[in-house]
Amino acid sequence: MQDCDVDAVLQIESETLSPWSGSSVRSELQRSTRSVFVAEDDHLGMRQVVGWYSASFTPPEAELLKVTVKSNKRRQGVGSELLEHLFSELAGEGIEDLFLEVRSQNISALTLYIKMGFVEVGCRLAYYPEPIDDALILVKKIE
Repeated sequence: MQDCDVDAVLQIESETLSPWSGSSVRSELQRSTRSVFVAEDDHLGMRQVVGWYSASFTPPEAELLKVTVKSNKRRQGVGSELLEHLFSELAGEGIEDLFLEVRSQNISALTLYIKMGFVEVGCRLAYYPEPIDDALILVKKIE
């Protein structure tokens, strides 16, 4: 991800229940212990950002902070491709476990995470505001 991608990422974020602010997205680019990546699509010869992720890592663990796909590109494999890219990157960094938190009512995200090998290891009650929801804590072993 580059600075020029921030506006496109913020547009994608505006389609989510818990959108990140511009300052939050920009700050991810400045941290050395972060991996920030965008998925792109070439539509009519124009580069279009269709998804992104941010992860924090301190070997042997990492945390997926955010992964979001443009609403009209969901259920087309973009999320899986982003996660596969992250898994590959983390394996090269000596990461053994990747953690994440997800809204308990976000069934589409939960379905993707389980398909990608994550398992539930905990829950934070009423963690998310507006709407109030529990946070499920998931982990995946990186091989």
